[in-house]
Amino acid sequence: MATTRAQLRELIKQESRIKKSTDLDTFVDSVMDDILLVACQRARYFELFKPDTAIILIDEIGQYDLPDDFLTFKSLRFGLTATPTRLWTIVEKQDQFYRVTNAGYPKFFFLSGTQFNITPFTSVKATDTLLLDYYINPLSIFAADADEFPVPRIMPMVRQMAVARVSRYHNDQAETQDASNEAERNFIATQGAPK
Repeated sequence: MATTRAQLRELIKQESRIKKSTDLDTFVDSVMDDILLVACQRARYFELFKPDTAIILIDEIGQYDLPDDFLTFKSLRFGLTATPTRLWTIVEKQDQFYRVTNAGYPKFFFLSGTQFNITPFTSVKATDTLLLDYYINPLSIFAADADEFPVPRIMPMVRQMAVARVSRYHNDQAETQDASNEAERNFIATQGAPK
């Protein structure tokens, strides 16, 4: 059975011994999100792979928006016509190719903010095909309490790391509170002492 975001949050709180506290829900969520995102940036999980995403081309334009749920590139392929018999892979532009003409069909791509660029692009037609294979951001499908954990096989690792971070935070908060209470008791005791 799949685990939802709300269930994972409760497990982390229970193992961190903050089960009765609800004021840390946002903190626990942010810790889960951080750990999940870092794990998915370091490794490529098939559960998050999105192949053959068609990019709508515009005649002689070389810059296009990345999908909203984009995390990491896998590959980019170009073909002539809407139903190409052959697609070729566009490779990432390296520094040694800094002087590439814009004339011709795409050979290279590079990222630029929330967009990607293909070059050359002057021969690109709206009727051609551009397919993007990429890995989605896990937080795009794991945001609501009812959403299921996107990569079940790494959930134990995420839970364990989250418990460690939340416990450390919770313990630091408790120690700070204890020290503050002790200081206040000492201050009150000194105020009542005879002079």
